Amino acid sequence: MFEADPAPKELLQKVSCGCQGPCKSKRCNCRKAGLKCNPACKVCRGKSCNNSKRWTATEHHDSETPTTTDACEEDGGQTTVEPDNEDLTEDDETSSSSHDATTDDEEINEGL
Repeated sequence: MFEADPAPKELLQKVSCGCQGPCKSKRCNCRKAGLKCNPACKVCRGKSCNNSKRWTATEHHDSETPTTTDACEEDGGQTTVEPDNEDLTEDDETSSSSHDATTDDEEINEGL
């Protein structure tokens, strides 16, 4: 499947971040805007973060819709995508835990 840029390249170059870290949270201006980091970003330059766009070897420079992969941690030449759970709120974690506890209680009561 091909992925097109969400906006014209001229506009994408105007949205950038100055993150000192790996651009994992919504503190990153690019991530907050729903965009990938790009060469205009001050520190990562759209290359060395968890929100950058990495072009595949099959991409042609004249292609209108390049194939991309998310650049995360690399291990032996393979890209590993880790889930971004930073957006998970404490309430979400609590409701998930309480649901599991309720299910366990129901199973115990059914056995009686």
